[in-house]
Amino acid sequence: MAAITFKPLTETLFQYVQTQFVQESDALKALREFALQHEFSHKMTSPEQTQFLCFLLKLIGAKRVIEVGTFVGYTTLAMAEALPDEGEVVTCEKNEAWLTMGQPFWAQAPCAHKISVCLDDALISLQNLIDEGQAASFDFIYVDADKRHYERYLELGLQLINSRGLLVFDNVLRVIHGDVADPGTPATRALDRFNKQLHARADLDVSVLPMNDGVLLLRRRW
Repeated sequence: MAAITFKPLTETLFQYVQTQFVQESDALKALREFALQHEFSHKMTSPEQTQFLCFLLKLIGAKRVIEVGTFVGYTTLAMAEALPDEGEVVTCEKNEAWLTMGQPFWAQAPCAHKISVCLDDALISLQNLIDEGQAASFDFIYVDADKRHYERYLELGLQLINSRGLLVFDNVLRVIHGDVADPGTPATRALDRFNKQLHARADLDVSVLPMNDGVLLLRRRW
């Protein structure tokens, strides 16, 4: 039997994907181009991954979404565009300066009314949502924030998501300063611990896509 081998995506193929398969509104494209000029632009979810998230939203018929980690709000805006008119994206970010950079681009889009901002530490914001009686009321949660808190985000997220909801965690394989195959930093060690915890859980269905820095999807096992 032939061994399963890794097939890296070449730069040419990567550019082909972005050219042929990425669809952006004018406001979304303008926000992405603006964010790419920022020194922390690596924090922005890539356009092809963002489009994958939006496809998932439509696939499950999501109406209420939580985003943990906004940065300048590229993915925030994309998900708001993907939701029905009565939908809502609750985005959690503690860096007001990043939010301020992205909000003018939201205002250009007809879906701006779907976005609600929680300006605080995400752990506090998620707990506040639970305390306000919003447990089990969300369809989709996307986490792209402090990797050291992924275990706690999972714990809170499972309280906020409904029984058939979907949680997605970004960067589960790699961060800017290392990867989980050789976890030598606090972030990579935390990610490795998080991944191993999920592998051991019988109550969750989990799938990992080696897209960009690793995208993990999970839901409660029915």
